[in-house]
Amino acid sequence: MTEKEKLELEKEAEIKNGAIDENPRENVDCPFCKNKETIFYVDYEKGEVFGRYCSCVKERNIKTYLRTSGLSFVANAYTFDNFIADTPWQKYIKDTALEYIKEDYNTTGFYIGGQVGAGKSHVCSAIAIYLIKKGNRCKYVRWRDFTSEARACMNSEDYKDFMKEHTSVKLLYVDDFLNTPSIPTDSDLKLAYDLINGRYANGLNTIISSEYVLPKIHDFYEALHSRIVEHTEQKYCLSIPKDIGKDQRLK
Repeated sequence: MTEKEKLELEKEAEIKNGAIDENPRENVDCPFCKNKETIFYVDYEKGEVFGRYCSCVKERNIKTYLRTSGLSFVANAYTFDNFIADTPWQKYIKDTALEYIKEDYNTTGFYIGGQVGAGKSHVCSAIAIYLIKKGNRCKYVRWRDFTSEARACMNSEDYKDFMKEHTSVKLLYVDDFLNTPSIPTDSDLKLAYDLINGRYANGLNTIISSEYVLPKIHDFYEALHSRIVEHTEQKYCLSIPKDIGKDQRLK
């Protein structure tokens, strides 16, 4: 390669690197790539200019995942740092959750059920937000919203796509699992089993909060209980006995 050809390639890379994206994704302003998310270099051996992702892409992706997860509204409030752990049962919840996130549990679920106001949604949100910041896509759903949408398309071609969306996303957080106006119906339980079983079969993380402790799930539907135990490896399946004294919202 001649010096002239080298200079031409360097000039091309300089021009590309100098271009500015005036509408940066997620409003992240990067001085290195000038918001293009790519930095251009010269490959002298191949005689071409090539691009590599800028380090800012990770930050932009995390912000995108957080925004699209449905959890951005609690990202600052529901953290491990501000989860109150003054009592042994609270410390057990927090310690178990922290153990859960130590490694990349690609195939393991986390279930916490029991007393209202005991911090179940807080700790589940903290887990989900932590995993999002590790680069995982997440979807947050409230059980009642999920069942409402599922039933709306159950007798159409859209149902298969709806279930696939929820059984294939990297991380799913189901809040208020099986929370219905009365006890869960057979239809509720079948839908719950199809969801958990599908994610278990696909080897994907599922985070679940519920007012029902696991023995109650067993009373409702033994197969669902068994699948949750398998999915959480049992050690990440927590039950908080009913005790109004544990309702932190009353303090």
